[in-house]
Amino acid sequence: MNEQKEKSPLVEFKEESVQLRNELESEKDEHKKRILQIKLNSANFWVRLMEGLIFVLLITLLLGGCAKMLEGSGRIIEGVGDGIVYAGEHLQESSSSKD
Repeated sequence: MNEQKEKSPLVEFKEESVQLRNELESEKDEHKKRILQIKLNSANFWVRLMEGLIFVLLITLLLGGCAKMLEGSGRIIEGVGDGIVYAGEHLQESSSSKD
């Protein structure tokens, strides 16, 4: 009574083809996941690169602006110093000419 029915070659072939198709679909899904992960990593790389470039650009502009401001302040101070020297020479000339 425990006799097992032998499967026909056609049934075995169909079962094997279904199993192979399932494995192929599984591999396709895994491949798609890997491709998506690579694309995400690439996108993250480019975003980080652009953030870094923007940061460097902003720092460069900031330092350039500070340098220009310091240069302008230096010229103002130089002008004030020249004015003081000129006023001192003028005072000296006027005090020596009264003698």
